[in-house]
Amino acid sequence: MYRVASGVTRALLLVSSILLLANPASARRLWEAGIQVGTTEEKDGTNALRDLPDIFDTDNLGQLFGGYDPRNEPLRAKLDLRGLPALIAWDDVNFVLTIAVPGVPQLVFDSPPTSTDPLEEAFDEFEDWLHGDFDGPGAASTALTSFLQELVARSPVDPVAGNPNSLMSRMTGHDYKLGSEGPFIYSDRRIPDAPDQTGIGLLFNYASVGIRGNLDVETLELPFDHRFNLRRFPNLSLLFSFPLTATFTNREWSVMGSIGLGFQYRPFEWWALTPMFRLGASGSIDVGAAAFLYSATLNSDIHFPLSRFVDGAPEVEVHIVNQLGISESLGFEIGDFKIDYDLTNGVFRNGGYLRGVFGQSRWGWRFFGNDTRWAGDDLFFESHADIGLALLRTGNAAGFLYESLALEASYFGDFDAYNGVSLMLRGRF
Repeated sequence: MYRVASGVTRALLLVSSILLLANPASARRLWEAGIQVGTTEEKDGTNALRDLPDIFDTDNLGQLFGGYDPRNEPLRAKLDLRGLPALIAWDDVNFVLTIAVPGVPQLVFDSPPTSTDPLEEAFDEFEDWLHGDFDGPGAASTALTSFLQELVARSPVDPVAGNPNSLMSRMTGHDYKLGSEGPFIYSDRRIPDAPDQTGIGLLFNYASVGIRGNLDVETLELPFDHRFNLRRFPNLSLLFSFPLTATFTNREWSVMGSIGLGFQYRPFEWWALTPMFRLGASGSIDVGAAAFLYSATLNSDIHFPLSRFVDGAPEVEVHIVNQLGISESLGFEIGDFKIDYDLTNGVFRNGGYLRGVFGQSRWGWRFFGNDTRWAGDDLFFESHADIGLALLRTGNAAGFLYESLALEASYFGDFDAYNGVSLMLRGRF
């Protein structure tokens, strides 16, 4: 049996390695510009928002257009703001930069006539406005909410919402996983002496987004959870969850994390209900995101054996898992820094898994699949799925089995424009 488990492990590692190494070079950058001066057109771009004004400084434009001076010649450009289109116009007489973005009031930034680099200075104001640190007569800070909503609706790699690697998706996904695991693999009776359990892990995934050119997203996550199994209330467990995540979009990083609190109630041996409340945050200077979200979910796990061993333990078990929840953004203000996405979305996640063991050994397997759908404010991806296989090693606590070690390999995405692979190792003790 050891050879079987070892062979499955090697197969999972081989498949995951092939998928994870299939990392094509990015064909586009997060922030791109097609610039026109007179009849000449040039393209330039960057993966870091803070470098966007540098594209329009005098030195760079001088190299692209042979000595261009923004004080003497107008300019037009088409911007691709990681998926959100924008049109800009530079007035070299009044030193005014106008930016038109779909769904957003027209933005106007100006520079003083004494400026040595008026166009770059106007773009610096635009960057400050994107960070919530600018409020002027031509670019009100209140218009930033509309801009941020357009980003999550039009950008396939927004760190806050709208794709499987965003904060909104990851927060509700953690609740779903906690609700589908239960304290133990099976419990045909009450658990009066169940010990508390802690879960830790390490996850890596890679996603390729083929929308108007390729974008790459890599994710590294450290999930942590603890389960307090109450001896006086053997059908109840308190749950605490604290995952930390870093994503790298075209090599530019975003960080996110959340704190989840809830409980699992098992009214019957075959049914577990898990309400969870979670507060999370995400931020990135270069990708351009800063948000606080909260979510509230109710997760249901109905499970039953397909076959049992002689001693009554399930040989193959079916779990049907459902989630209903809501996620909403929280506006915040720190000094002059003001951000409010004003997002409210409902989540519906349905799926489940088959779980079994290899003979009478402590090694087992799990095959799982889930479908996630969003309703409410516009998101770029309003549905996605994941499917995968896990190799398990079971532990024993007070006579009950649980997943002491799991190695998971999975696919996630929409099977079209967003395709990702994930590898996770986690343990519980």
